[in-house]
Parts: sequence; C-alpha cells; structure tokens
Amino acid sequence: MARRGDVSTGLHREGLERFDKLVSARLAVEAVDTADFDRARGWIAEYHSGLRAGDALPLAICMRLSATLCTADDTLARAVDKVGVAVQRVG
Repeated sequence: MARRGDVSTGLHREGLERFDKLVSARLAVEAVDTADFDRARGWIAEYHSGLRAGDALPLAICMRLSATLCTADDTLARAVDKVGVAVQRVG
C-alpha cells in the first residue's frame, strides 16, 4: 500500500485504475441481503468449516446469486467446494 510505503503512489494509482476498469467491465456489485448474513453466521459458527466472517459473507452472496467465487485462498476454496458454490482459483 502506498500509505505504508510498500509501493509508490504512482503504482498505487495505476492499480486502482486497473481495478476500476475490471469492476466496470466484468464484475457486478450486488446488495447484501439479510439472509446472506444469516447464512454466513451459520457457517462461521461451525468452526471446523475454516471460514472467517470476511470469507463467509461473500460466499453466501455467491450462493444466493448462483455466482462463481474467485479466490487465491486454499482454505476458502475447499470450504466453497463443500457448500456447492462454483469456485475459480486464481493466483
């Protein structure tokens, strides 16, 4: 991050521009539903699932939308496979 000095401000700005282009061209922004929170909570309550709150909510949204979840996280990918959501591993 530029604020911590990990990358230059120019590279940071370029990364944000590329992210914005990706979002506008290929991604959809969806609202979070109350049922998504409920489903996510159920998964994180099952500690053996390996899911954290930050993983469970996007997974619940993908399940509701029948969307593919993209991740580089092996633990998340295994959990996604178990609940029947399509997963695409990246990175």
